[in-house]
Amino acid sequence: MLEPGAPGPVRCLTQGLRIRVGIRRGRLGKRTSPMKELLLLGLLVTGMLARQAHAQPGSSAIAADAATATASYRGHVFPRKRTPVEQLPLEGQAEILRLETLLQQASTALLADSTGAVLPAWRADAVEQAAQQAAAVAPAWIQDDYRREAAFYAAEEARRHPATPGP
Repeated sequence: MLEPGAPGPVRCLTQGLRIRVGIRRGRLGKRTSPMKELLLLGLLVTGMLARQAHAQPGSSAIAADAATATASYRGHVFPRKRTPVEQLPLEGQAEILRLETLLQQASTALLADSTGAVLPAWRADAVEQAAQQAAAVAPAWIQDDYRREAAFYAAEEARRHPATPGP
């Protein structure tokens, strides 16, 4: 699904849609930042994927029973679990959606640039916090696939931006 050149769900949904990121004036004359626009884009894509999976039972992007899809990048296969809103438990729905949205943003960053940040420290902290909150509110919700996906993004972040040794 994430292999370059493959017509994945995001590409199919956004084909013909022009996305421009930059600093511009929004409503009330306030400036919007590129990061804010990327976060909103991640939310938009997550919502479109959930809608597509709900409209097409058995979709390969997201199975209707919330089964985990697998994705690959640079020869590495990792799980991607995205659940339609209708199938989330009422207890913990917001927390699970937040976790999935953060992971989707990392996925979007992974494909956007081969050298850019995938899982910067602020997003890694937010993913960890969202996972903890989801586990506290919905302990029966299995998070193994989320952990593996986050671990893949962390490894890719370390590959792209290795830590520099101190003096």
